[in-house]
Amino acid sequence: MKLSSLLAAALTASTTVLADSNGVTCLKNHPNIHNAIGVFCGKSNMVIPSAYGNRGFASGGKWVGIPQWVPMNWCISQLEEVCAQAPGDGNNQKKFGKNGCQTFVTWAA
Repeated sequence: MKLSSLLAAALTASTTVLADSNGVTCLKNHPNIHNAIGVFCGKSNMVIPSAYGNRGFASGGKWVGIPQWVPMNWCISQLEEVCAQAPGDGNNQKKFGKNGCQTFVTWAA
């Protein structure tokens, strides 16, 4: 049982470090996308799917949005991962969730 608890703690810590490093990489390489993620995911009463999720948010010519349902505690970490892995123009998308049912997108607005 101790090994399971230790393994769970290590996985949680490594996931937190990875999420933090994605945020730093996103901020460094695509500051406008990073800003858009903060504003978009900062809406406290967001419901997905919705017009708000489909419309997304643009900042400095870059757009972020989540057209499919997703637990909002993943909004920032998953969009930052998409951003961190984006090429120079910031355009990227990645599927998450069971059977890739959630598509997170960043692109030039």
